[in-house]
Amino acid sequence: MTESVYGADASTVAGIVADLLDSATLEVQDGSAVADALAFYRGGSVDLHDCLVSLAARRGARTLTFDAKAGRRLGMELLK
Repeated sequence: MTESVYGADASTVAGIVADLLDSATLEVQDGSAVADALAFYRGGSVDLHDCLVSLAARRGARTLTFDAKAGRRLGMELLK
């Protein structure tokens, strides 16, 4: 989704997010979770926002999705 909205490919989006995480003048809330989500994003064909939601949910919340690919790859519960 991020790619289609901004016209950037996944590699470009990943690079921008990595640069933001590495910035000395910017503090990213829960940067370690964002870095973990970025690793998932770089490793497969799932959207970055799905990776972020999935990792946030691992802290105790149940995550439901209509996205079959995200459900399979990120351990979310698929709604039918």
